[in-house]
Amino acid sequence: MSPFPTARRMLAGFLPRGLWPRLFLLMALATGPMLAGLVLSAVDDGRRLVDAARDQVVQLARLAAEQQDDSLQEASHLLRVLAKVPAVRGMQDGCETLLRDVVADHPRIEAVAMIRPDGIVACGSRPGAAGLDAGDRPYFREAMVSDGSRAVLSSLTLSRASGRPTMFVAVPVRVGALRAGVLIASLNLQWFARLGDRLPVGSTRSVEVLDSRDGAVLARAQDLTAQAGEMAPDHPVLQAYRASPSSGSIVAADVDGVSRIFGFAPLPGRGGIVIAIGLLESKVRMAADTRSGVVLIAAVGAAGFAFFVTWMAADRVLLGPIRSLAVAAHQVGSGDMSAHARMGRGAARELRQLGASFARMARRLREREGRITAMQAELEEMNRQLRILVRQDGLTGLGNRRHFDDMLGTEYRRAMRMGTPLTLIMVDVDRFKAFNDLYGHPAGDACLQAVARALAASLRRPADLAARYGGEEFAVLLPSTDEAGALVSAARIQDAMRAAALPHAGSEGGFLSLSLGVAVLMPSGGGDGPAALVEAADTALYAAKRAGRNQVQVAGRTVPAA
Repeated sequence: MSPFPTARRMLAGFLPRGLWPRLFLLMALATGPMLAGLVLSAVDDGRRLVDAARDQVVQLARLAAEQQDDSLQEASHLLRVLAKVPAVRGMQDGCETLLRDVVADHPRIEAVAMIRPDGIVACGSRPGAAGLDAGDRPYFREAMVSDGSRAVLSSLTLSRASGRPTMFVAVPVRVGALRAGVLIASLNLQWFARLGDRLPVGSTRSVEVLDSRDGAVLARAQDLTAQAGEMAPDHPVLQAYRASPSSGSIVAADVDGVSRIFGFAPLPGRGGIVIAIGLLESKVRMAADTRSGVVLIAAVGAAGFAFFVTWMAADRVLLGPIRSLAVAAHQVGSGDMSAHARMGRGAARELRQLGASFARMARRLREREGRITAMQAELEEMNRQLRILVRQDGLTGLGNRRHFDDMLGTEYRRAMRMGTPLTLIMVDVDRFKAFNDLYGHPAGDACLQAVARALAASLRRPADLAARYGGEEFAVLLPSTDEAGALVSAARIQDAMRAAALPHAGSEGGFLSLSLGVAVLMPSGGGDGPAALVEAADTALYAAKRAGRNQVQVAGRTVPAA
């Protein structure tokens, strides 16, 4: 006797009796995989949105770290240049006046001072700084014994001159083989706190600058519970950074008790200074839940409609159309969104409606896949824009410091291969701090943009590069250009600024002016490489400043005023 009739009778015993219950069970089996796929996809959508938020804050933290590193590089470079100035290195008359002028032109720096080997301040930009004892300061001791290859960055320290917490950058000063002392610069932490104004962050995000060495809160871009200058050694970002000293993300409660999605990144080679950007976790979760809820409601609604239509199709032949629906649903559950149910001519009107509903559901899935593809394209575009931001200064549209450094190395190697000269013009806006004080920071930004336009208009070749070097200082790189050509370009720059005729009541001539330092180098295999060109142009720039501003100075000689 064949076992198959017995098996069929056993299976029939498990099935519900009556057509309606069987039809209900059949539709549940047919549409179940599709509905489950929608639910899982909706949940996955929320997870991907949270992951995208984590990626975003990490990218922003890296961008912020690069911007802050530019500020520290500016302070270090300025100290190295000042260490070569005889009035500062020899602690001669006029040292304090020179240092005050330098600080006035660099808003990121709060004060500069020269310390003798015995730890006593010889001269400084801040009144009353001379005579203070800094011999017990760790940064002074470390700088005195360092080889000078890297500047020393202190932890958060209470300044004896100002009485406020600050950080110091220190470099040793040598006269020949002798240690002549230490040159220090205290950083303007308020500039750090304004980091949030220079990044694309919204009102629900926080920007923090932390020191992992002692847990100091150096700056904070939003008014949270802890203030800049306080200690937060158990900050969750610092704990994550100490466990893995590189960029990354973490979800944790901030010092104000609010849970945030943090992205963090260290300043390159800066002894544990960390930039952290926090995004409110509740906002991200709410957006993810909203998106998942919309998808789930649409899926449940469509499934309910399909059940309702099928429930009404009892007076016609059902098995063939239902089998077709089951096959199509299985194909959709397997990922084939092009599947559709073939009802045939004998199908009831209600079943044809069910087939149409199924087709609309599959179309929505296809459209949803298209939206996901569009979102991926949008994310790629955002990544492309981030790559541009890494190379471009956001205010002026010129190349930024990082792009300039890359192109300087490239052009130096090309000039060495071709045996052609390489010219660098360092440009600085005269009395820029006074301009900001008189007209306000928006006018200062407009001033920098006007200077950028003048620099860009002076370029004549595709290989020429104008970049923002830092603050109100710019750099113009001219490959295959000798001294005569460099002076022509410098004259074009000054002519363009004179034509702009920007009023500046705080300057000597009543209008905004520029000081330019020109250096021309024939690259060779020896020497300090590109750094020698930068140092020569910078020295010429400060010579132009000391000579009265609004003029051009060439490294190694004096150019008559125009």
